[in-house]
Amino acid sequence: MRRALCVLGMALGLVLTSGCRSRPVRPASVDFQFGTYTLETVNGQRPPTYRPVSDMGRDELLLAELRLERDAARTPDNPGGDFTLVETHRFLPNGDPPAATRQERATGRFFATPKGLLLHFDGGSGPDYLAEVNGGRIVFTLRAETYVYSL
Repeated sequence: MRRALCVLGMALGLVLTSGCRSRPVRPASVDFQFGTYTLETVNGQRPPTYRPVSDMGRDELLLAELRLERDAARTPDNPGGDFTLVETHRFLPNGDPPAATRQERATGRFFATPKGLLLHFDGGSGPDYLAEVNGGRIVFTLRAETYVYSL
């Protein structure tokens, strides 16, 4: 009986002390790929999509790309990097021919989290955006519109 209690005590001591030496495990980040994602839909509609901007006309979003570039300084267990969002638009005035196309470009940093990609736009004091990653797609809401990008 003494021997059994002694063995049990030693085993318990090993379990308790080994737990003190272990390092915390970081939660896994979402699985994604670096590269260029092309706009698939805005609010469920394929481009071109339209958004009223004034009583004089509306804005047409023709195409967009979201580029995710690796930051070599970040480790594989904590991925992230720079992003560039380029949208091609044109203004459609009421009763007049369309205006020339224009590109809008935004840049920032992104960080992979267990819940998705956190997008932080440069030069803005606005909020960060959490993008959902599902297979080869990235989904996020910006300016009250849901954008879906695919590889």
